[in-house]
Parts: sequence; C-alpha cells; structure tokens
Amino acid sequence: MARHDEAISEAQRAYDLDPLSLAIIRDLARAYYHARQYDEAIATYMKALELDPRHYRYNSWLELAYVQKGSHDQAVEVHLKTMNIIGANPGEIATLGTAYREAGWQGFWRKKLELMKEHADRFYVIPYNLARTSALAGDAGQALEWLEKAYAVRSDHLVLLKVDPIFDGLRSDARYASLMRRVGL
Repeated sequence: MARHDEAISEAQRAYDLDPLSLAIIRDLARAYYHARQYDEAIATYMKALELDPRHYRYNSWLELAYVQKGSHDQAVEVHLKTMNIIGANPGEIATLGTAYREAGWQGFWRKKLELMKEHADRFYVIPYNLARTSALAGDAGQALEWLEKAYAVRSDHLVLLKVDPIFDGLRSDARYASLMRRVGL
C-alpha cells in the first residue's frame, strides 16, 4: 500500500527481536527496496546472505536492488550467480554473460526475456516475472501484456503493483492505472 515508513518500522522492530531470522531480514530488505532505499536494501540482503549465501531468493532480491540503483555490473554478476545456484543450464548462463558484454544492459534483458519465453513453451513461467523482464528490456507494451496475463491467472504478485519500482516507467500509462484499479490498489 506504499506505507513505506510503517513497513520499515515494523520490519525493523521484528528484526530487533530476532536478528537471525532470514524471513525477517528478507522482509526488512524488501521494505527498504519498495521504499526505494536501495543502499539499505543491499546492506540488509547482504546480512541475509552472510547467514545463507546460497539462498537464491535473497540473491535475486539483491540483484533487483542493484538494478534499481543502476549498478548493472553487480546486478548481472548476482543474476548469473543466482542462475548457477539454482542449477540453470551453463550454456544459458554463458549466453547471458555474452549478451551483457556485447549488447549491454538492454541486450542482457532482451536475451533473458527470449530465454524465459523458450522456457514458457516447456513449463509454467510466472507472467509477473515475464512482465518485469519485459520492463527491464525496455518493452513497456509487452510488460503490460504480461501483467494482463498475470491478472487473468489471478497472480498474487500483483499486490506489488503499487510499489514495484521496476514498473515506475509504466505508472503514467492508462492501462497500468486500469490494472491497478481492477486489482484494488
């Protein structure tokens, strides 16, 4: 609901009570991330990774904080590390690394989107994640199409529409505003 100060305060209170809880550390880091306090989010995710360095979700959220901060080299490094942790195809990992070196940031995300669509032919890929990747690849139209598909399948990820910084570039689009209304945000 974009009540960032409250979210951070509550998450910090929980962290003060249990500083070794990975779930609480994650919640605090996500509160910082959604509040666009990326340095704090990064520092908090690093605390979680000190406790569990191979946890792919904390690495994924760390990557997103780097993305929003504009630290592309670090974001790609964490992304490729995360793919390695989850046992992704080494060829795909190499392909993404090459795409970044040869085509830069947008090229990296275009290649990632291409690979995700190939996977979607074989197994379920969360439409919200395809929307995020489309937005990062610079394709607002496709991002909105995937968000509509997420809405059609009643994706619980849509509760993040109001605060997800990846979609900041879409907020002025009437289709995005309509989707937010339909979701109840």
